Amino acid sequence: MRVVLGLGLRESAELAGFDELSTRLCASADCGVAVPDFRSHLPLIAMLRGLGRQVILIPRDALRGVPTISQSARSLATYGTGSVAEACALIACPGGAILQPARRSFDNRLTGALAQAPSDAPIIHERPQP
Repeated sequence: MRVVLGLGLRESAELAGFDELSTRLCASADCGVAVPDFRSHLPLIAMLRGLGRQVILIPRDALRGVPTISQSARSLATYGTGSVAEACALIACPGGAILQPARRSFDNRLTGALAQAPSDAPIIHERPQP
């Protein structure tokens, strides 16, 4: 199964919140993690890379207009999509579908969603171009 964990995260996101959320969503340790590129500077992203996780950066402009199951008014107003986590996961899995819609971590610093790519579609490994 080709699965990506999409994340929406706050500046204060920490590894404990990521671990809890990924466990609750049943995300395997080898699945990619898609995050908006404007969060690439966060310490959590460096930690994930240091742990060998594949981090896929999604351009902010690519989020706009991605249809999602979750519909956050704040996310719609700020990013043009109902869920940053779901949008990141879907963008990283072209033609894919949401397996687990957006869920918040115990500390409310991260939102995660799982998407699965079709078996014949590659998961994006490099930064997608808008």
